[in-house]
Amino acid sequence: MPRRCPTLTNPDIRIRLARNADEVRRADRLVFRNYVERGYWRNDETELRRNEYLRLPTRHVMVVADGAQIIGTLSLILDSPLGIPADSFQPQAVAALRRDGAALAEISAFAFAKDRPHQHTLLHFLMAFLARYSYYYAAVDRLVAVCTPRHARFYEQYYGFRRVDATARYDYVGVEAQMLTLELPQAFAAACEENGRGDRDHAFQRFLYLDEHAALRFPTPVRVHRPSVPRRDLSGPRRYAVAV
Repeated sequence: MPRRCPTLTNPDIRIRLARNADEVRRADRLVFRNYVERGYWRNDETELRRNEYLRLPTRHVMVVADGAQIIGTLSLILDSPLGIPADSFQPQAVAALRRDGAALAEISAFAFAKDRPHQHTLLHFLMAFLARYSYYYAAVDRLVAVCTPRHARFYEQYYGFRRVDATARYDYVGVEAQMLTLELPQAFAAACEENGRGDRDHAFQRFLYLDEHAALRFPTPVRVHRPSVPRRDLSGPRRYAVAV
């Protein structure tokens, strides 16, 4: 199925890093409500307070803000001696992903406010922020995601993730889950290809990795030089790196 490039109709939407501890707490509350509604967690706030993954110092919290309201969130957890959440899910598969020394990070704590429309559109813009922040600011080479098999198909179709190993029960959320990974250098290089491609799938790749989006608000300056992206495109992140 061809992937269409989404557009935002709400000019107040901003996708950025959480600015302070209060925004992190509100993002965590959104995750808690979503996970309780899906049956992943008990409706007991001790689940939130004792969650070791939410307290990792390697966690970077991203938010979708509509004015002062936090309506969506996603976290990036950088690999370190403390590990990533997937270590408790499929440790051997994660160890295999580490063997070539590529910088690893996991997508975690994803949630949207249920009363908000156009969640797929917002998700695409959030994933565009995630990919660029991971690559240009956090120096991540390989993203890891753990989700249900149904959501895994979505990650494959729209974002180019590939499955790692078989499904297994993920005790963190109490469901059968699938681990996936995305190689960011290859994804950015594919988006930068200048071979006359005008197809819709390539346009979606450029939407994710290259095109300017006013709603995305990055820290500044860009922290990482990425020689794998053609030099003519290195100015791209600087164009859309608007101060938070």
